[in-house]
Amino acid sequence: MAVKVTVVVPTYNSGTHIEPLIDSMLGQTMLRDAFEVLFVDDGSTDGTPARLEALAAAHEQQKPTSRLS
Repeated sequence: MAVKVTVVVPTYNSGTHIEPLIDSMLGQTMLRDAFEVLFVDDGSTDGTPARLEALAAAHEQQKPTSRLS
């Protein structure tokens, strides 16, 4: 199925707030292969990049993180 919705999430030092957001996204009624979540990290220093990498490995709906400078 083609992706119908892309959710873009800007993030900076979001830490433990990321997992509940992903849980909420995965609880939606839309089929999981119909949407994707794109996190854009702006140079977090609190471990957010590592969290995003772990989540990206666990969920196909997530795109790899992007770092803006």
